[in-house]
Amino acid sequence: MHDMVIRNGQIYDGSGSEPFVGDVAIDAGKITAVGVVEAAGREELDAQGHAVTTGFDDVFTRIAKCRRHYTEIGLGVEYVASSLRYDNAANTIKMGGYGIVNLTMDWPFAKGWTLLVRGNNVFDKNYQLAADYATGGATVFAGVRWQL
Repeated sequence: MHDMVIRNGQIYDGSGSEPFVGDVAIDAGKITAVGVVEAAGREELDAQGHAVTTGFDDVFTRIAKCRRHYTEIGLGVEYVASSLRYDNAANTIKMGGYGIVNLTMDWPFAKGWTLLVRGNNVFDKNYQLAADYATGGATVFAGVRWQL
């Protein structure tokens, strides 16, 4: 059994070859298998419709999403993680890694109407996407969607 298996993703392996649909197994923080992974994972993530990159050293961003429906309310958790990276093409300005948690909720309260709520960076992590550029702290968005 693997620690994590990302299933059905569009895999870009960094070799320059065409992307393909497959699975990626991760054990102890390292990629251990790419392609068809038969064994189960303690955690499994369905990446259908999403790109999965495996061929990059020291520079990566992972987004793990989990979505569940309880009665009519949909709840989602998203973890976005990025490792050590550089801010310039010369690779002289190092930027540390970070991880943030986002939460989502949707509730169809009437026919065709849905209340949407999203909380980004819910633990108010201080991080930067670019050197010396401050990102917003914790934010909450709410809205209503109407569909015919």
